[in-house]
Formats: sequence, structure tokens, C-alpha cells
Amino acid sequence: MPKEYKVLGYKATFEEYLVWLYLEELQEAGYIKEIIFQPESFELFKGLPKKFYKDKQLKTKVKRTYSKRQYLINPVKYTSDYEVYWDVTAYDIFTQLITCTELDLNIPFLALGGESYLEVKASTFDPQGTTRLFTSRTQPWLSEQLYYVQLIKPLTLFKDTFIPKKALEYLVYKKDVYTGKGRNRKLKAKIGDKKHKFEYKTLKEYLEC
Repeated sequence: MPKEYKVLGYKATFEEYLVWLYLEELQEAGYIKEIIFQPESFELFKGLPKKFYKDKQLKTKVKRTYSKRQYLINPVKYTSDYEVYWDVTAYDIFTQLITCTELDLNIPFLALGGESYLEVKASTFDPQGTTRLFTSRTQPWLSEQLYYVQLIKPLTLFKDTFIPKKALEYLVYKKDVYTGKGRNRKLKAKIGDKKHKFEYKTLKEYLEC
């Protein structure tokens, strides 16, 4: 795997890149109109502006010096990983309106006003707790501002739907893998074997299910 991944010319994480390959394939198939990586930020809090100063007693007067600091509490902004504009053909297949009373768990994306905002996280262990922080704080905070940003984990998305063609190379072994040493050394996986146990489906196979 390359050390650096890029989406539309911008540096991206491996997980963001995998989701890009997924969205790109849907766009090529006509289900998505436009994909924006790292769209315009949401302003969650305007900040609490104040003027800060210090007085210094000189021989004949008091000199007031103002600080460069501008806020008692700084403004808070949030930038999602993706903004997706859906084509009408995607509804009830890949996306559904979040305003619906009931939501179909077989449809992977939720839309509001024809678009979806996505936050991409790794499907594996998250030692820094960024996923929990997003779901417990940022996501509810965004919801209060009438925004919905959906959490997406690429491997879970691939398992539930399909694997984009360009992402397949990252989900199979590129060389033979062995376990153990010496006489106990055994072949674990061969070149081309799947890295994951779930069924690997193409977009065509998923649509035909």
C-alpha cells in the first residue's frame, strides 16, 4: 500500500481513501451527482469575544496594553469528511431520507435535502477513542444545529453492500503469509486470498441480490 493517499488532490487517510473509491464507483454508475471531500465547515459556536488587557504603572501614568487574544471561549467549527449529492436513482437503494418515520437498515446512507455528510472512521480498534467522541459529543451537537453527519466505517460498509473494484487490491493478500517458525511454519494465506471472512460482492452482484 502507498504511504500517502489522496482524494481530489488532498491528503487523506487510508479509510477516507477507501470510502472515496466506493463513492466514485457509485458516481460512475450514475447514483451520485457530486462528491466533495472536506466540504465547507459547520460553525457550531461563534465564540465569546472579549478584549484582554494589562495595565502597567509607569512613573507618571498607567499604560494599558491590549492582548492579541480575542475570545474568552474560542469559536468551534467542524468539517465533515464528505458531502455527497445523490441522484434520484439512488433513493431506496443506497440512500433514504432521514426525515422518514421508519428507516430501512438495508439502505446504507441517510440523506437530508438530497445530500449526505459523512464522517469516516476506521473499522478496527480505535485507541484514541475518536469514534466514541464523535458519536457521543460531535454528532449530537451537530444534530442540535439541524445537521446530520453519518458515521461511516469502510469495512463495515463493504461487508453490508459491495467492494469497489479499485479497493479490492487492498482486501486480498499480495504475497504468501506464514505463521510460526522453523518446523512449525505453516502457510496461512496465499496470494489473492481474501483478508476478511465476509462475502466479497461487486456493485453488480449487490444490485442483483
